[in-house]
Amino acid sequence: MRIKLEKITRNYGEIPALRGISLEVNDGEIMTVLGPSGCGKTTMLRIIAGLLEPDSGRIFFGERDVTALPPEKRRVGMVFQNYALFPHMDISENIGFGLRMRGSDKGHIRKRVEEALSLVGLDGYEKRMPSELSGGEQQRVALARAIAPEPDILLLDEPLSALDAGLRISLRHDIRSIQRELGITTIYVTHDRDEAMDISDRIAVLNRGRLEQEGEPEEIYRRPVNPFVARFLGDANLINVNVTNGTARTPFGNFRGDFEGRGYLFFRPGDCTISDDGMDEGIEVEVISSRIRSGLLEITVKYGEERIKLHEKESLARKYDIRPGKRIKVRIDTDAIILLKP
Repeated sequence: MRIKLEKITRNYGEIPALRGISLEVNDGEIMTVLGPSGCGKTTMLRIIAGLLEPDSGRIFFGERDVTALPPEKRRVGMVFQNYALFPHMDISENIGFGLRMRGSDKGHIRKRVEEALSLVGLDGYEKRMPSELSGGEQQRVALARAIAPEPDILLLDEPLSALDAGLRISLRHDIRSIQRELGITTIYVTHDRDEAMDISDRIAVLNRGRLEQEGEPEEIYRRPVNPFVARFLGDANLINVNVTNGTARTPFGNFRGDFEGRGYLFFRPGDCTISDDGMDEGIEVEVISSRIRSGLLEITVKYGEERIKLHEKESLARKYDIRPGKRIKVRIDTDAIILLKP
């Protein structure tokens, strides 16, 4: 089921939550809506589900305009951040709740509950109570409840944010696997960039109610449209430059733009390398700090008034005796540099 949003706006009093959002989610793909707290992610999800009405704009499921359709008629499954399980119902009753509300017969409900539990890896949990389950197991039940009625669309609102880091990684892989098996069109809301990069076919980045950029994870990571997206998708180097006659002339080379005045050269820390001993290529910099994290050497260096981040192999910390105050030479892959407007 394809989803299309046309110029969706929503205000809370005088405060704009969504500012003319237009977005398409392709049939069978998983799109992550990524952004900081308060950017409008959950508001957008609730409007798609029919739990909120937009102030203006239209929503289409396929060719059907569902803007005025009540939530119970949209065939949407939703997974919330806080699980939202009924504490007085066992797991079977929780998962079958939506089917009972539809008037499905007991045999069909039992079959769908068993299938959904098997899909989320909780076979045999039918008679347990929510209080007997871990946080990860409760979220699996919430997912099973959402998919049991066989919805056309699955919406997940920061479903893993209450879980510890290791469990989040495991569960997001499971969610991705289940989504692929079902082939269900899915929108996944998160503020976690690693989660978004790992789980998505495409990412939509929101900021202050505006859609900043949408595209495939690698595209957005490598070619952000502005400094906000560059920073939000990961560690970013943004070097101040002046653009005159559409060109920024810098020690790293000349870069063309479609604007004048102040701008930034953008590149990722992984696009920088320490020059080999005795080689003249590269720029000379001073090490400000360094640390080893997850087998990666993260270095911050000073170049003029600018700070540049590098990511290198851990072994180079010993080879080059990296420490604050030492001067080293650094090469930057100029093919990875792009010129951004402020």
